[in-house]
Amino acid sequence: NREWLLKIHPENALHMETIEKALTVVTLDDAEPADITGVCRETLTGDPNNRWVDKSTVNIVYSNGTFGQISDVRIFLFLDFPLFRLL
Repeated sequence: NREWLLKIHPENALHMETIEKALTVVTLDDAEPADITGVCRETLTGDPNNRWVDKSTVNIVYSNGTFGQISDVRIFLFLDFPLFRLL
């Protein structure tokens, strides 16, 4: 957890601050999902230790080159609103 990371090394405070200020993160995951179902399963229920679910988007790159993304739907709800006003 956060407190443990801060305790084990003094530089971790700077790293945690950088992560906490970020809008998005990229996660490198050791899993190797074989198909789209596996990608979906790993993305939604994979290793919780490398997912930063408080971020707007989490981009997950798996060791076999596949890619998944977790997004906060709230940021997308109003993205098209300004577009409709311009049309």
